[in-house]
Amino acid sequence: MSPEYLGAVFFGLVAVLVLLPLWLVPFLKRRREERELLALNKMYRFARRHNTFVRNFQGVRFVVVLGSEGFRYMLGGQFVSRERLLKALGEENEKVLLKAEGEESQSGPVQLLLTSPA
Repeated sequence: MSPEYLGAVFFGLVAVLVLLPLWLVPFLKRRREERELLALNKMYRFARRHNTFVRNFQGVRFVVVLGSEGFRYMLGGQFVSRERLLKALGEENEKVLLKAEGEESQSGPVQLLLTSPA
């Protein structure tokens, strides 16, 4: 193989190694931000539907709702168990979750009453 050919191959490999991260990293970051935004939108709509709000604790966004079957927890746009939410908040921060449950239990579950015309 000639030195010119090896030089061209080396230059091509270096160009790929430099340009690929310059394109790939922003693309992956943008996709992650879009997923986070979709999850936040889903939590926001769920919270508005149940007359509450999205809570933020140290960058962890979550929703606690008291329904007819008990508390429902949403984390990252998905329904999770209380244990999973507590693990995400940190075991030592159970008081944050207890405070949110206390605030939600003061209003009680949303009762929808349908009336028909007489």
